[in-house]
Amino acid sequence: MNIHVPIVRFALLAALTLHPGAFASRCAELRPFLSSALDAPLIVQARVVRHAQTLVPPSFAEVRVLATLKGRAPSTTLRILDSDGALAVQNASAYPVGTTWVFALRPSVDGASFTLPVCGDGALAVIGKNVFGNLEGGLASVLSLTDLRDRLRGSP
Repeated sequence: MNIHVPIVRFALLAALTLHPGAFASRCAELRPFLSSALDAPLIVQARVVRHAQTLVPPSFAEVRVLATLKGRAPSTTLRILDSDGALAVQNASAYPVGTTWVFALRPSVDGASFTLPVCGDGALAVIGKNVFGNLEGGLASVLSLTDLRDRLRGSP
């Protein structure tokens, strides 16, 4: 059996499981990643380093930036805040430590952290040289990182 088959199955399962459509929200429509990415000033490929539970919400995930695909990362380590649960925003703490993702990010209100997009997919799983997730709507799909970079260059 090809070693990549179990990895691809895991990535697709993770992408489907983490899809914000699985959560109740006030959103009328859940946008796919490429749609959410249009509004995101920062898109990074990053590895989840740790999660932090705070006494006063929100908790957060700390990620190490491996590559910047859009915008300019202010640091090699970023904090992605968890959602308050009111809108379809995946909690950053749901992304397992040690995994790599492409995140579409917006600055938080405090200006020191970031949030995932509201009412849309804000992350794609990275396995090898490919990304997996809800790219354009419908079922999860696969795209090479190179092709994703090319697609994102077309966005403002």
